Amino acid sequence: MDSSANIAFLYGVTAGLLLISFVLGFVTKGFAIAGLLKQKHLNLAMTVMSMHVGSFGIIPIAYYLMQLQR
Repeated sequence: MDSSANIAFLYGVTAGLLLISFVLGFVTKGFAIAGLLKQKHLNLAMTVMSMHVGSFGIIPIAYYLMQLQR
């Protein structure tokens, strides 16, 4: 990140991009897994969500590490 840029703007843009990628990733994983299953259950969405949320755990860690480097 460039230190001359407005930090609130950078956080806003990053949050927007993460939201878009979260939704698209959830839909993509859901369709991929549902396509492989013969029988679909209502728990499929909860399973996909629990798998997908875990992959976004690195984001807060990255922001924390960036704050330490200032």
